[in-house]
Amino acid sequence: MITDIANRIKQAFIDSPLLWRLYGLDANKTFDEQFSPVAMEALTIEAHATAGAAIETMHEWHLQETTRIVEKERYGYAGWYAKMMRLFQFSTQINYDYSENSLQFGEGTLYDNTGLTPEEIEELRIIKFAFAFDNLNVIGVTIKIAKAHEQTGEPIQLVGHELTAATSYINRIKPAGIPIKIINEPAEELYISVKITYDPLSFDSEGEFEERVEDAINTYLKGIKFNGEFVSMRMIDQLQVTRGIAIAMVDKIFVNRLGYLPEDITGLMSYIPTSGAMKLGILDITKEAM
Repeated sequence: MITDIANRIKQAFIDSPLLWRLYGLDANKTFDEQFSPVAMEALTIEAHATAGAAIETMHEWHLQETTRIVEKERYGYAGWYAKMMRLFQFSTQINYDYSENSLQFGEGTLYDNTGLTPEEIEELRIIKFAFAFDNLNVIGVTIKIAKAHEQTGEPIQLVGHELTAATSYINRIKPAGIPIKIINEPAEELYISVKITYDPLSFDSEGEFEERVEDAINTYLKGIKFNGEFVSMRMIDQLQVTRGIAIAMVDKIFVNRLGYLPEDITGLMSYIPTSGAMKLGILDITKEAM
């Protein structure tokens, strides 16, 4: 690829009347016949060709990646389920005719939103978080869903008729014969025990120290996308860039999922919550002054 680009640049160089006169070139000879491989002009062309090849490679990679994402959101793919759940409009009738054309689902095709503003449509779309994946052991798709808390924006579960309507909606538009499992649970609570060496001169009070530690952990947790991985070392990194904290170490980490016994995840490299979301439950700090 680099050679092809370089040859095109060299040919354009030779074909330029202005450069003929400037360099005294012979139009019947090639670039390589008139310039040394180590000439400044040759090296400059090589550098431009290398850069051009890199850009073309990046474009090809981007095209492949975009194609992969689009493929995943095609009708019936796991990504399609998550996308369609985010397009669900609560208390709105589906504009669905069971025709062949109805399989070409896209934004705005499921509902008749005539007369509604974009803000009103967005308010009807109560599912703000969704993640779907193929079940490995049986045929079917699992979908994790959640609303957003009105004040904090954090994931919360759907309640009552919201879940009933969302379940009915996805069952009507999905491919026939594909079992669906919907996970709609509260965010899992983390019990975190950490040991911290700190600089007392950086804090006005013990309360400020504990608040700063809690804020650092919450900042890390809020930065994890829905169904993302909790990695204890990344949480420690967040703590150790916090002003006044010199050393931070994990002592114990338990996760509490509704209806289950607490699970010790201290030794795990990473943890993905079954519900799709996590929040800080109990924080226990053992501290030591520098």
